[in-house]
Amino acid sequence: PILLAAGREDDARKQIESLAKNDAIPVDSRMAMAYAQLANQFATQTKLAPLVAKWASRAEALDPAVIEATFARLRMALARGNDDAALAAAKQIIEQAPDRNVIFRALLQAELEKPESGIWKVLRETYSDFPKPQQQATTQPTNSLEGVPDVSELPNETARAISEGSTSDD
Repeated sequence: PILLAAGREDDARKQIESLAKNDAIPVDSRMAMAYAQLANQFATQTKLAPLVAKWASRAEALDPAVIEATFARLRMALARGNDDAALAAAKQIIEQAPDRNVIFRALLQAELEKPESGIWKVLRETYSDFPKPQQQATTQPTNSLEGVPDVSELPNETARAISEGSTSDD
């Protein structure tokens, strides 16, 4: 991600190609995951919103199945107080998720970051299987996210399809 943050995509691609020569995951998917990781790392820093949007867009262009890019857009929208954009991103993530339980856990983490957002009520009204908010124990720090997966655990459709032996060329 450092090379990508520096705008050196060609160098990053060469590095990924050399590290993953015998890997079944395509280089574009690996690049998309790296861009999405970068976008997520800085998604809540509102001053970097243009860069986060650029990195998320590049991830989506390289591999639309990388849900992490949309998750970065969700977190960026929440940080900026844009509930409409956050809700649209959350719905997109839920609808394309191969495993809603994993997605819901990641969304619960985002809710802990921005519990005041109105999107959580709407999501619970729209998706009956969306879990109730997590209650933090009073003995834990308010930023404790123990047991909640980080965004790197979000499913990647390309990686999942490869691991299941899919040969779709969509």
